[in-house]
Amino acid sequence: MSGLTIYKVRPAVEPLPGDYGLVKMPGAPAHIEAMLLGWRFSHAVVYAGHGQLVEARFDGVRERTVAEYPAQDISWFGVRSAPDGALVPQSRRDRVAEYAISRLGQPYDYLAWPAVLIGDYWGIDISGLYVFDPLASCSGLVARAYLAADLNLINRQVLNLVTPEDLNPGS
Repeated sequence: MSGLTIYKVRPAVEPLPGDYGLVKMPGAPAHIEAMLLGWRFSHAVVYAGHGQLVEARFDGVRERTVAEYPAQDISWFGVRSAPDGALVPQSRRDRVAEYAISRLGQPYDYLAWPAVLIGDYWGIDISGLYVFDPLASCSGLVARAYLAADLNLINRQVLNLVTPEDLNPGS
């Protein structure tokens, strides 16, 4: 993964297809993990366009409207330019949304959650043992969708162990 170009995200007031949102999800199991680890956000979603978002939840990857989303406070982020300053065209960001949509129905990665807790809370890195593909975690779905569009957000081998906090540009 050396030489990997990492793209920086910027806050977005109104999301465009391919942007991602970070959410505080009170009551969700991931919210407990976020509180334990001091994270600002506990969930991540991809904006698919036309008021729709795609998320990996415990019942699998699904699509729903932003209007029906239970958390009203979604912080949106998007890649608009490359590290060299070149504009990233919307067609490339559309590939992020297309990837997320292509994963609808994919099973959730239940083991990502304790693996992240073990790594972040106790400092034990088990990523070398982690081979649970093609399952999805919320942040892993976002990271994989961006990787599918060659817009790498993070330098990690195991993308399902990426957390909402890893995707938070303010952390």
